[in-house]
Amino acid sequence: PIRGDGSPEEATTLSNLGFLYRSYGDGWKNRNLARESDRQKSEALKNAQTYYRDALNAYQNALMVIRKLGDRASESATLNNIAGLYLELNQPASALEAYELALTLYREGGDRASEATTRHNIGVAHARQGQYLEALASYEEALKITQTTGDRPTQASILRNIGSAYAKQGDYRR
Repeated sequence: PIRGDGSPEEATTLSNLGFLYRSYGDGWKNRNLARESDRQKSEALKNAQTYYRDALNAYQNALMVIRKLGDRASESATLNNIAGLYLELNQPASALEAYELALTLYREGGDRASEATTRHNIGVAHARQGQYLEALASYEEALKITQTTGDRPTQASILRNIGSAYAKQGDYRR
């Protein structure tokens, strides 16, 4: 629930809090666990999940404020952040819902670069669910956009994921 004044500053603070919690979660998740016991590894991953849930809560609260303010650009960015956290929490179906909402806003705003990134992320969410044909369709759409915008790093990432999707299906000819 919204506890503040619904101002742009409140939305920014909540978004920053979400970013901070996600960073903490990433830190726990990415620790060098090679020399740690199974119990320590489990505890580190549990801590990461806790921070991801806290980040998700902060972003969802920020989203409520942002929507009241009518800030469509911040809304789409926050939806992308929420979707990414759902992926971290192994909830790809929820991630897809948030990505689709963000995609609609990016298309309405004519933000082709963010549209390509979001389509790519939609492909990742489909792949996490084993839906490789849907993933490939999203990757191909994202690739077409990046070819027109000239975003070579994103093209490389998309091509890597296309190769991975074909490999997961046992299609090594492509």
